[in-house]
Amino acid sequence: MELVRLLLRLMHWSGALRHPSPATGCYPLYSAGLLALTACFVATQVAAVVDRQAGADLDQATLALCVASTMCVAICKVLNILRSEQLFLRLAHEVTTQPEGLSAWERAAWAASARRVRRLSAVYGALAASMAVTWPAAPLVAAGGGGALPFVARFPFDVGAPAGYAAAFAFQLVVVGVVAVVVPCSDLFTVACVSARCCASWSAAPRRAPRNRGQCPNPWRAAPHPRHGTRRRRRRPPAPGAAQWSTPGWPYTHVCCCSEAECLNQAVGGALLPQVVASAAGICFLLFQVAKKTSFHVVETGKLLGYLTFMLSQLLFYCWFGDDMLSKSERVALAAYRCAWPGAPTNFQRSLLLVSMRARKPLTLRAGKFFVFSRQAFVQVMNVSYSYFTVLRSLSES
Repeated sequence: MELVRLLLRLMHWSGALRHPSPATGCYPLYSAGLLALTACFVATQVAAVVDRQAGADLDQATLALCVASTMCVAICKVLNILRSEQLFLRLAHEVTTQPEGLSAWERAAWAASARRVRRLSAVYGALAASMAVTWPAAPLVAAGGGGALPFVARFPFDVGAPAGYAAAFAFQLVVVGVVAVVVPCSDLFTVACVSARCCASWSAAPRRAPRNRGQCPNPWRAAPHPRHGTRRRRRRPPAPGAAQWSTPGWPYTHVCCCSEAECLNQAVGGALLPQVVASAAGICFLLFQVAKKTSFHVVETGKLLGYLTFMLSQLLFYCWFGDDMLSKSERVALAAYRCAWPGAPTNFQRSLLLVSMRARKPLTLRAGKFFVFSRQAFVQVMNVSYSYFTVLRSLSES
């Protein structure tokens, strides 16, 4: 998939992944510099919250905390990618390489999955790009917004001076550009791995195994002799689909899916737990921001609603595709039961037994070891965010 190669190149230029550049000593310095800039951005947000003027205003404090949580998620993602660089490259190779020996239906499923990921990437990338453009441009086009920065921050120099304002604005613009590349590219890479490889392979797995349809004749049963009416022992015929069962086939596909799912959890699971916490907190803070707006302004309201949409879609994509992985992996045991295992060789029956035992534990997309992405988990996170939103609103009104 060309999309995965593009994501790898974007993550490379954002300082998260060494590939495809050669292994030189300059790239770690480049990554460290971008991480230091992002950490300084978070420090300015925290300083704005600690500041008495911003801390007394709950509206400004929650907005600064929301942006700081997103930047912290970007730092965690970059550190996780740098730590698991070999796993990311392995996953990228498996996603971009189409397996050999696929049937026409399996190739169609692979192509449909690739088209689905491309459409999703276009929508999600456009939403992230609009946020990266809208927030820095908001103070420039807002009425009376001259001299205001895109984000609430406190700097050690005078921002009111033209040189200080230009330096602070350029600093925030660079960091937002880097974060707007790292976070969506990492999310889309994970979705591409889940959809293009795991889910497409699980969709094709039941098609690999012939099924028992209705009252199929048993090839091992001896027919009565046409003259005497007694049973004669017939020569054992070849098993149906023996040419198909002689290949690794479905058990090998299931083993590959399990291996790739575990590799994916090892590669991205460390950074997904902070992202879930930050998404829940960000949705709560943004709901509070929208509810506190007393005057409607197109630019200010639009950027808050766009940011809220981005946070919701970021969490929904993971939960949607995680639930897709969970549901399709649960069907493996049922498909193993329905296949024509009585007519299969003994070695395949043993492999099928191992597959059925392994399929009793469905594969999941996890955030660390505590959170499993599913549609039910998305509803639970939304309930928690709304509960904290009501607490914040009651505190502000009291």
